[in-house]
Amino acid sequence: MLLAVAVLYSSCKKTENKQPAGPTLDQVKAIATNLVQSLSGGYGGASIKDGVAANAKLTAANPKLKTQGETGCGFYNDNSLNIPFDDGTTKSTTTGSVHYQFLCDDVTNKTTGYDVNTILNINGDTKGTPAYTFSYYLNQDYQVRGLNEANSNFTFSGTLKSIIRQDYTNPSSYISVVSTYKFTDMFVHAADNDITGGTAALESEGAGTNGTWDLTATLTFLGNHKAKLAFLNKTYLVDLLTGTVTPV
Repeated sequence: MLLAVAVLYSSCKKTENKQPAGPTLDQVKAIATNLVQSLSGGYGGASIKDGVAANAKLTAANPKLKTQGETGCGFYNDNSLNIPFDDGTTKSTTTGSVHYQFLCDDVTNKTTGYDVNTILNINGDTKGTPAYTFSYYLNQDYQVRGLNEANSNFTFSGTLKSIIRQDYTNPSSYISVVSTYKFTDMFVHAADNDITGGTAALESEGAGTNGTWDLTATLTFLGNHKAKLAFLNKTYLVDLLTGTVTPV
């Protein structure tokens, strides 16, 4: 009987001590890159750099669809986006839909925020170093609000789903990342696009040269262009300007 108890205790103890390995550093770098590019407009769509205004590249595609004074301060809807881009190095086409609902001050008629929903598909290739083909999908549902008269500070909440795929030619490799974010009470200092507060729940799946992953994490935005990325058993500091990752 004592032997059986000892074996059972030993088995339970081993189970209790078993912890998941967590992400590798390269996988965290891929997740961090996805975060930085998604927030800053690197994959297209609404960006924290826009402040409380619409993304100019999206609305310039069909400026006649913007109507002021009909619903709140106005709105912009385009269900048939088709935006070509070619700078000699990178060539792409953006399709999909974008819906902005602008809010304004009743007295000054100045924009104080907006709600936005985008569904975007961006496909293209780059001839730079490294050369690769890419496909991006973004689904954004944000609520953005100015916090002062100058809109120099603003907040946003909402959800973002970002799916990216990049296939490199020399040497042959690929990276695929699917990330879903739920942002809560994000505070942004507009002058330097610094997220000074807020949190986000993150779910990320990926595959590529560095293996596969399926992870959940919590993001805490610290200001000074830094965010803490906490997995179950590992924590990292992310530079939101460069995407640099540092274990904590």
